[in-house]
Amino acid sequence: MRVIYAAPILLLLVPAAGALQCGEEHVLTERPNGKLACVTDQTADRLGWMRVQDPGDPADRVSPDGLSVMHERQPVEAPALLGIGADARGMTDADARGAAGNRSFAGDFYAQVSDIQGNIFFSPVSIHTAFSAVYEGAEGDTAAQLRDAFGLEPDDSARHASVKLLLESFGGTGPVLEMASALWLADWIEAKEEYVGAVRDVYRSDVERIDFVSEGEKRIDAWASDNTRGRITDVTEQDQFDDLTAAVITNVVYFNGSWAERFSVEDTRTSTFWRGASDGVDAEFMNLAANLDYSERRGAQVLRLPYEGGGISMVIILPGTRDGITELEQSVVHDGIPAWTSGMASKEVMVSLPKFEMGTRYDLVPLLSGLGVLDAFVPSDADFAGIADVAGELYIGGASHDAYVRVNEAGTEAAAATVVGMRATSEPPPPEVFTADHPFLFIIQDDGGAVLFMGRLSDPTA
Repeated sequence: MRVIYAAPILLLLVPAAGALQCGEEHVLTERPNGKLACVTDQTADRLGWMRVQDPGDPADRVSPDGLSVMHERQPVEAPALLGIGADARGMTDADARGAAGNRSFAGDFYAQVSDIQGNIFFSPVSIHTAFSAVYEGAEGDTAAQLRDAFGLEPDDSARHASVKLLLESFGGTGPVLEMASALWLADWIEAKEEYVGAVRDVYRSDVERIDFVSEGEKRIDAWASDNTRGRITDVTEQDQFDDLTAAVITNVVYFNGSWAERFSVEDTRTSTFWRGASDGVDAEFMNLAANLDYSERRGAQVLRLPYEGGGISMVIILPGTRDGITELEQSVVHDGIPAWTSGMASKEVMVSLPKFEMGTRYDLVPLLSGLGVLDAFVPSDADFAGIADVAGELYIGGASHDAYVRVNEAGTEAAAATVVGMRATSEPPPPEVFTADHPFLFIIQDDGGAVLFMGRLSDPTA
């Protein structure tokens, strides 16, 4: 399997503008965790989120059926949310809260993009890490909104320790998992030493001076290409930079892993993938029989496919019916990812999984605005005084997210498949049958609970 991701975030100096509110096509809602969000009526109804008439009045919440309700907010302990103890992998309570913030953000962001028709794929860990670096220079309400949306640890020392622990997962043994970050500063901006030091030392970010107008596109695209082994070469847009461009933050995650249990090419067959109750399309299905972690929850099947070398796995959540993806999405977002990825047991499973390849691109500004990140995108409201002395005028003028994934028999594009079969000495129980022939969710995560990638396959032929 190969996963490649790049996400540039652009900070600009421009004239002031008005405050951002929920647009005409969105309604203000309260999520189950108590946070406010701007979403469409369709999303609010599907996820069961309550409409909010007066954000300052906790009693003023309207459920999807139109009845006013009281919503008592309960504190969530991070170790319980993770499904692991705070001492796992040497994690402190702050580390556990940081990982919990990543997983909570993954579900929240998925809820924002779930209205999109077709396939979905994104990297929560990369978006989370990039905006955590932005948060280092935020103050006031801007910082509070970023902290709330991304579940960031407010204490600098604890947050930095959590980021460093996460980055230790990259570049080790096992599957190839690499992250690269860069802070690009215009020649004329005087960034504060404390901010530059945090980005460089904590986030392992390159810090580069650049003339955005004359060389911005060429240098940043070349950097992205170098750090994705030539797979992503265009992260900028033509004429994207001008004399007001103050800084750009880029972040790239690259993943290339082989299945621990290899699918044989000889076992691949053409069969029907059902995009809906009666909408079928021919697709190539990989087939495998192996001992794998498996569970069932609310009529859905959950399967874990580990990658060779350990430490990272793909979890597939398959609804029980061909048209059950919407109900499944609602349950996963409501319950939280850990509730679906924990409590699995090793069983003999017969797996049938479609080969697929997809590329996605998202404008993060409206999506993150829906999660309550408002001031950062508005010139008159943004407060990035921690980045530079001119920060009264500094705001995020654009943020985009590109992702690519390919799944095939070997896991990687060029890998030899070797299968070692073992037979039991007594008659085993009948195997579980896991046939992913209709839309499903998939999550790629490390053993520490960080969600590296998350997506929905609606059509393997798209």
